[in-house]
Amino acid sequence: MLSSDRFNKSLEIHYSNNGKIHIHKIGAGYTDRIHVYLRGNELVVLSVNEYLGYVSIEVFNGDGRVGEMFMQDYQMTEAFGTFDIDPDKMANLLYEHLSI
Repeated sequence: MLSSDRFNKSLEIHYSNNGKIHIHKIGAGYTDRIHVYLRGNELVVLSVNEYLGYVSIEVFNGDGRVGEMFMQDYQMTEAFGTFDIDPDKMANLLYEHLSI
């Protein structure tokens, strides 16, 4: 019998909201800087990798993902003028562009 395993294990985030524990797999890599924000009942996960030149945002509400976006550095520069943005501001800018 053959078996396989992921080359890169996925990361999970565990958090409590309204007395319930939630566990979600996130798309961040092991070398990403991960920033986590709570907006009302939504958990916002921002992953930034300057070396590989990308940023992603994932938004969870309770048991499910309600929005996500991935952008490469050149797309960030085209959209916002620079890739070098403070993580808090970057999370807000990307969140505003999600259709949640």
